[in-house]
Order: sequence, then C-alpha cells, then structure tokens
Amino acid sequence: MIIKRIFVLSIFYILSIFGKFNNFYSQNVDSLITVTSGLDLSSEKAHNLLEIATLFEIKSDYLLAIDYSTKSAIAFEEIDDVNGMALAFLAKGISLTRLNKFDNANRSIQNAFDLFVKTNNNFGVAKTQLALSSVYLWDNRSIENNLKAKELLFEASIYFSDNLEYTYLAKAYFNFGLLYDNEGDVVKVLHYYYKAIELYRNTELVEQNNANLNFLAAAYANSGLAYMLAAEYDLAIDYFLKAIDYLPELSNQSNRVIMLNNLSYMYLKLHRWNECLDICYQSMSVATKIDNPFRKIDASLCLGRYHLKHGDLDSAFYFIKAADKLQLIYDNMESDFSLKGEYYLKTGDLDKAEQRFLKIVNGELQSWYQDNLLNAWNGLAQVYKLKKDYVRYIHALEKAKANEDSLYLITHIPPVSLSETKHEQALSLKEKLRHEEAAAVKLKERNFLQYSGALSLIIVLFILMSFTIRMNLPAIVIKGGIFLTVLTLFEFTLVYFDPKIEILTNSEPVLKLLVNVCIAALIFPLHNFIEHKMYASNKKK
Repeated sequence: MIIKRIFVLSIFYILSIFGKFNNFYSQNVDSLITVTSGLDLSSEKAHNLLEIATLFEIKSDYLLAIDYSTKSAIAFEEIDDVNGMALAFLAKGISLTRLNKFDNANRSIQNAFDLFVKTNNNFGVAKTQLALSSVYLWDNRSIENNLKAKELLFEASIYFSDNLEYTYLAKAYFNFGLLYDNEGDVVKVLHYYYKAIELYRNTELVEQNNANLNFLAAAYANSGLAYMLAAEYDLAIDYFLKAIDYLPELSNQSNRVIMLNNLSYMYLKLHRWNECLDICYQSMSVATKIDNPFRKIDASLCLGRYHLKHGDLDSAFYFIKAADKLQLIYDNMESDFSLKGEYYLKTGDLDKAEQRFLKIVNGELQSWYQDNLLNAWNGLAQVYKLKKDYVRYIHALEKAKANEDSLYLITHIPPVSLSETKHEQALSLKEKLRHEEAAAVKLKERNFLQYSGALSLIIVLFILMSFTIRMNLPAIVIKGGIFLTVLTLFEFTLVYFDPKIEILTNSEPVLKLLVNVCIAALIFPLHNFIEHKMYASNKKK
C-alpha cells in the first residue's frame, strides 16, 4: 500500500480535478476576493466564490477552500442555480477528502450527486462518482470500500469514454491504479497508470494546461513507486526521471521534493553516490525555496541517509537532528525510526538502535519505503548478535527472511526498461510525429509570410523604379536600380524553388547546378526586357 501513502498522489489529483492551474495564485486570489466583495448577489459573484475556492484548493489551503466553496453554495442557492450548487458541494467534498474528513466529504459529494441527478446533468454525475471513488479509496481502504470505489469508477469511466471526456477518463484510470494498489495487484497498478499515461500523451491533453501535465507526471511517479516497491531500482529511476521531466516548473514544488527524494533513495540503493548526493542537494534547495517544513524534513533525512551510508556519521547526525527538530515542532514525534536505528547501530548505542527498530516492526512507523520493515528486522538481528542474544538473533533473521520472500512474491515485476517497452516506444513515436507535423505546419506558415513579404518588396521595388525613371536621375543609377531589382527577383526565385529543385534533382550537386544555371541564364534577357519596357512606358507618358 506504499503508493497510497505518498503525498504526491493526492496533491496531483487535487491539482487536476478542475483541469486548471494558476501560476499567479497569490495575485489572482487577492484581486478576485477584492472584486467579489464589491459585487451584489449574482451569478458572477457565486462563480467568483467558487473560483476562489478552487485557487485555495490548488494552493492546498483546504480550510479556506472549504469556507469559500460553502459561501459559493449559499450564493448559488439564493439565485436558484442548482448546477452551481452541485459544483460548489463537489469542490467542498474534494477539499474535505484532502483533510481526511471522509464522512463530511461523502455527504458533500453525495449532495452534489443528488443535485446533478435532479438536473439530468450526466457529466456532473460522472464527476461526483469519480470524486466519491477517491473518498472510498482513501478512507479505511477496506475490501468493502474498494468494491464501492470500483463500481463507481466503472460507471464514471463508461460515461467519460462514451463522451470523449479524456481528461476525466485519465483520472478514472489513475484511481483504478490506486484501487489495485489497495488490493496489492502491482501488475494492474502499472497497467492502469500506463493507460492514463497513454491517454494523456495520445490526446495531447498534456499540452493544454499544467494540471494535465502534473497528472501525467504523477502517473509516471506512481509507476516508479511500484517498481521501487518491487526492488527494481533501475526501472524506478527511469520512471522518476520521466516524472520529473514532465513536472512543470509552475507546479506545486512540494511534489518535486518528494520525487527527488525517491530518486535519491534509488541511487542510494544502487551505490551511485555522486548522483544521490546531487539529487539530495536539489531536494534541499527546492524545499528551502518553498519554505515547506515537511519537505525540509524529507530533504534533511535524504542527506542524513546519504552520509550514514557513506560512513560520515557526524554529518549524518547533523541532518538527522535537523529533521528531528522540525518534526518535533509539527508532529511531536521522531522523524525516521529506521534511519535513527541505523545511526545508533553504527555508533554502538545498541539499546537506542533496538528501540527504534522495534518501533518499526511493532507497526509504529508509516514508512515511505516498503523495505524499512525488512531493514528493521536485519537491524535487530545485528543488534542481538552484538548483544550475544542468539535466540532473538535467530528469530530476527527468520523474520527478515520471511519478509524478504513475501516482498518478492507480492511485488516482483518482470524487469523491462521503460525505454524498451512497446507502449513507451509507440507513444514516443506518436509524440515525435505529432511534433514534427506541428513544426511543419508552423514552418509552412512562417515561410508563406516571409515569401509574401519578399514578393511584396520586389513589387514595391519595381514601382519605385518606374518612378525613378521620371526623376531624370543619372542613367547608371537607374540601370543599377533596375538590375538590383531583377537580381532580387532572381534570388527570390532560387529560394522559393530550392525545395522543389532538391526533389527534382534528388539532391545531386551537378544537376542542381545545371538547373540554377538555367534559371540564371534568364536574368539578362529578363533584365533587358524589363528595362526596355520601363523606358518605353516612360517615353509614351
């Protein structure tokens, strides 16, 4: 169930549920609040309140999002806009879900569902089914809730598919990934995440807004988590790098820290020390920039883990204590039992090491990493061996072996590199062709404008030449002007027909030269003809 505990999933879901992302959040929300406060009760005010709620939700200010979505629902009710009320209840339910207030979230989304049914708004009904599935998937992750979520997702996905609502269909596939993660079916987890990935990349949804791009990055990140769970670290790195590549700069940067930390852990497991340290510092840089205490904790633990594995105990202790200091402020608990256990084991404080490892095996730690339980049993085995408590030493070894076997059986996935999968190759080829087609259209439009401009310039030059003949300028000036104008026409002709000449001559240099010489041979008779006509026309006048 590790994927469900990763914060990145929920944030991406919230970012994408309304299909929008505002990179000017602070300025927009302040100005929108100011404008809305001066409005009389109207549809515009009700929609503005809902927009403000959405902006607060994007920023993860869920309490304010709930407050403004409630105000929006009241405003919609007073103007008798049932669909507007439903949208406000839906927004409120999504924010309540993020605060783990699942009963209230269920009631709010159910209210939205009833209102959408009342107005025969099938699209709204499908969206509420999708939102309700998230409530069931996050609340009490039981078999019963999974079945409820599955039923809702099937109904919603049928509507989205039939009506070509690809953005929401991709979200439904994403939730299917969460659902099968609850059931421990890693193959189906990857299958549905990749269905979401395919849909976004095939339908160009990722090019429409940042929310869709965030969602695509989340699907890759969660696939990486599945491979990390299966101890396929090289494959996990492929997916995490892909996720970071797709994650927009204007996204919620907390998620970037989470991805970077997971990536650093993979490098650590593979003893790729330099890459691990570089990623840890990137993580700390982003966490410090956004001033998020929980991401600072993660980044500190990332650096502590690196230094501990690298044998630098003083630096490891510094970063562990930095994480603990922040953790005690916000959660009043230790930051990472596993890392602390390893540290005390290496420093010879066996009692403290035993305490930390026991907290893990007794279920007191919600771990980022599935192998923490395995590491804890191995750590306890080392502690008991050093204490010469061989009975508990053997017991810990047996538990570690059983955990290792269980982990392999549950999570083993055939190791196929991301870049080698048929799906990824097909998607990459489609994206390449689509981008090439778009570039070709853009180039054609640009060339048309430039050719039109050049031809217009030549026409203007000919008109100017006809006027200069009447101005009694020196003959050499007039002849030179006419020659330069004709020469410009000649060069334009060469540039315009060059692609066609390339095809005609099959790019053979000798043939191209012959064709260009034939065109050049026309310049002198053309020049004489135009000069003669201009002078003759001037004499008649």
